[in-house]
Amino acid sequence: MTKWEKFKITSKETCKPFEEIIFSLDRAVDYTDNGHFMLYYFIFCVDCHPFSTYQVGDYLEIDVDKTVNYSSGKHFDDTDIVRKFGSSNEIVSRSNNIPSISRNQTLTIGREIDALIDQSGGRNEYEAKMHVDDSNRVSGYSIIGRRSK
Repeated sequence: MTKWEKFKITSKETCKPFEEIIFSLDRAVDYTDNGHFMLYYFIFCVDCHPFSTYQVGDYLEIDVDKTVNYSSGKHFDDTDIVRKFGSSNEIVSRSNNIPSISRNQTLTIGREIDALIDQSGGRNEYEAKMHVDDSNRVSGYSIIGRRSK
C-alpha cells in the first residue's frame, strides 16, 4: 500500500564520510527501531541526484507506509519512497495566482441569484461563474440557471 504524506525540509546537512544527507522535517516520520514504532523529525537520503538537489523550504512526499518498515538510520535512495513535491516559493506562487473577489461583488452576485430563485418560485437553481482577465483580476461574471431536479 502507498500512503504519501507531505513534509517541509527545515534544515539540510550533508555528511560526506557517509555519503548521506540528513533532512530535518517539520513533522515526524514513522520508523521501526528494535521492533518498536518510533517517530523522528528527520530522514536520511543518499548524497546523489535527485536528493542532493533538494533544499531547505522544499516539500517532500514520503511514503509513510514504507518508512515504517525501516529503521531510522536507513539511507533512502528510492524516489518511490522519498520524492520532491515542490518548493515553498512554488506553493506561495500558486496560491497568489488565485483571483480574489471583493465582499461587495460577492453580495451583489448572491442577491442576484436569490432574486432569480424567487422569480422561478424555487423551480430553478443557479450557478455563478467568474471571468478573470490576463492580469488575474475578476473582470465580470455570469449566472447560469437550470431546472431543479
